[in-house]
Amino acid sequence: MISKTKTQAFVAAAALAVWTGQAAGAPTPAPYHLRGSDTWFDVITEAISTAKAAGFALADLVYDGTGSGNAETQMTNKLQSIGPMSRNFKASVLVDHPTWTPTVQNAGGLDAPVWFTRSQAGRITDLTLPINGLDPGGVANPKYAAKNDKALAGNFGTPGSGYDQLLGIVLGGVDGSGTVPACADSRRVQAVVDLAAKMNVATISHIYRRDDNSGTTTTIQEKLQVPRFCNGYARGVLGTQVGNNANLNNQDFDPIRRPCPDEGLNNPTTCTDMTTGLSCKAADNNPNCTQGLIVGITLGENGHSDATEAIAYRVANDLTGSTMGYAGRTGVKLGINTTGPTINTIGYTDTNIRLDQYMLSRVLYIQYGGDIKDDGTPGMGIPGGGGQPQVDQEKVFWNWLTDPDGSINADGAPGRCHLDPLMAKWGFLPCTADCQNTPSAPNLCAKTPFFTASSFPAQCGPYSGNGGPAWGYEAVASGQAICCSTGLAPVAGTCPAVGNLPANSACTADSDCAQGLHCNDGFGIQINVCN
Repeated sequence: MISKTKTQAFVAAAALAVWTGQAAGAPTPAPYHLRGSDTWFDVITEAISTAKAAGFALADLVYDGTGSGNAETQMTNKLQSIGPMSRNFKASVLVDHPTWTPTVQNAGGLDAPVWFTRSQAGRITDLTLPINGLDPGGVANPKYAAKNDKALAGNFGTPGSGYDQLLGIVLGGVDGSGTVPACADSRRVQAVVDLAAKMNVATISHIYRRDDNSGTTTTIQEKLQVPRFCNGYARGVLGTQVGNNANLNNQDFDPIRRPCPDEGLNNPTTCTDMTTGLSCKAADNNPNCTQGLIVGITLGENGHSDATEAIAYRVANDLTGSTMGYAGRTGVKLGINTTGPTINTIGYTDTNIRLDQYMLSRVLYIQYGGDIKDDGTPGMGIPGGGGQPQVDQEKVFWNWLTDPDGSINADGAPGRCHLDPLMAKWGFLPCTADCQNTPSAPNLCAKTPFFTASSFPAQCGPYSGNGGPAWGYEAVASGQAICCSTGLAPVAGTCPAVGNLPANSACTADSDCAQGLHCNDGFGIQINVCN
């Protein structure tokens, strides 16, 4: 059990180097900022500090976190050569950069996303998920959930009716499309009612998710088959925006609405006036200002350094027990009042993760692009990159973390003997019990080739073509625009606002519903539906 007392909370990120007008192509001066998985935040931060204290030349490296997707972007833009990630690269990246294909040397350790609930009587203890799906390589694998079945009937309004595939439907709608019809569907309403019954609470107030940059989110999307989320984009940190409240970059278009909360000491999260589509906040005293069931979290807050901790503490501090969320396993190893259900009766134990038996097991990578250098062209020398001096420090750090036999490190120690104690300290699994040896199968760290991360269609975002309320928004998949308000193609370049929803669909106003239906909580389930 870990007691975290650090209060970095992105203090390092606040020192982010800002472009101040150097000549074009000139490297940004130190400190040199690495972006990558928030799951790695504590380990990488302490690893840099430990290596510095041991005399290794890392005086100018600082770790910002912000998500695996940002590490991938920074590397492909030649802004850093090391990428701490909680997922593998996407296949398209490795096509362009085949030398970046990770080997066992890149496997820094193991982790698993966990669904957090508050530890209390009657809580949900096991999640039964369909297991006849395909892994990201297209091979039948019992660890992967089947795509949600749109034909599956729900017994609407009957708590605990046994509606299956709860998590995938709650996150992405009845078919995983993230469109308004899928997310307002009565079968999703039923899934939320049933999930509340399984959690022994009156309703689910919020489900917190990591943002779209997070490798944890990619794992959830892959293994629960959730191409899009009902809240829309959760972009998190954008560009040089580090240290600001990037939670407000996460969209809020879930048709199941909740009151906009007073966040207290927490970083505010997005609320929306669904009659106008504009952002709002609790202090506005606007009766139309609400927040969706699913909420994207990007930042640490209130003394907690990363998004995993932020989600865990939000769940633990909810005395009603009506919130849940997913993040890395450290969220249930903090010594606070959080726990997580097993999946298909298999828990997130060390053994189950190392042997790849827990459904959400995953590898944590230290990705490396040895061919990235400041070659005088736009690359490491552009604003935001530190040029060859940054590459040189990253090379030292890479060797310190991963040198297999100590032949490169100045102290003669294998890299795993530097990294493994930190992995264990912060609640992750080192690849082996003996840092001197290279892991071998069936250890998940050695199950190569590693699956590349899946690509998913763009999340649903606000559509500007009609100037109407928030419901008129679109997504683009395979070059084809679809209206997220209808799930259909735009008509004359326009996506209509939502309307004509059938009975028992989630709604925000009477205008969402078919003629003769009204939008209210007529069933007493704390969800407004057309009835």
